[in-house]
Amino acid sequence: MAMRTVLLCTLGVLACSRTNDFDRRFEQAAADVPAAVLHHDGMGESMGGNVRGARAGRDHVPDPRLAALADVSRVVRQNLAGVKVCFERESVAGRTQGGKAIVNLSIAANGAVSEVRVDAPDFMGSELPGCVRAQATRWRFPPSKSARAVSYPFVFMAG
Repeated sequence: MAMRTVLLCTLGVLACSRTNDFDRRFEQAAADVPAAVLHHDGMGESMGGNVRGARAGRDHVPDPRLAALADVSRVVRQNLAGVKVCFERESVAGRTQGGKAIVNLSIAANGAVSEVRVDAPDFMGSELPGCVRAQATRWRFPPSKSARAVSYPFVFMAG
């Protein structure tokens, strides 16, 4: 298996280094804030308008390891249903089976999201990053003394 990985990485050096870089950044983000986890069970319940399913079952937003990020996790938890709709749409359409993403937020001192970047190499060619970005731009955080940047990891799982 290791030889196969080496050969594949040799043939596509750029792809392997990008994946390794993403995995490193994902682990760094998850060190401060454990990843929010969303599941798609194949039933597409969110597509029928029942987005409450995002809060039930296995979907969850763990508490952050840093107390200073508790308000961020709370806002992500409150808005998980919208992110779930994004994942459900892509899963039902057959464009994704799952993967990881990092949602990079620039939060102004007044609590408004001033910029969102979604880093999601597992979802290239799907609409998930754009949908999540559109959701996150509407999130509101408690005001703080200064602007801040937060990288929030997400894991999307099918089945």
